[in-house]
Amino acid sequence: ALGRLAEGVAVTRLVSALGKADDQPEVFSAICRALGDIGDPKAVKALAKGIFSGNRRERDWQQRAKERIDALGSIKDAKAVDELIALLGKCGGAGRRGRGGGGGYGRFHRTIRSVLQRLTGQEFNTQIEWRRWWKASRRTFKFK
Repeated sequence: ALGRLAEGVAVTRLVSALGKADDQPEVFSAICRALGDIGDPKAVKALAKGIFSGNRRERDWQQRAKERIDALGSIKDAKAVDELIALLGKCGGAGRRGRGGGGGYGRFHRTIRSVLQRLTGQEFNTQIEWRRWWKASRRTFKFK
């Protein structure tokens, strides 16, 4: 329902509300879904901001991070792909060179990779592979 509001006004208001909804899981989830449904690139920065700041052991935090990642994956814009590829390097797992690391955020590697695959139709494992492909493809890539 929120995703059907007049897009220009809705994105601004939803982005503003996103930062205020951390302690309201259902509201936060609805905002992320709406921003993903609208698909406006103006939401990319707000969704990606601080995605891995928080207590990674906290279930609510994990859910909020996943909802942000899913929303980014619904925005068919090069900026969303840029952010998702950058997040691969922050999350560890097999993110950069296929080795561990990332401060315990490795469980998100599969999620981000899956979202990138859904968004682009491509299938790579490491951040290096994604960056290499995206550098060559970014200017001419067409979202489906």
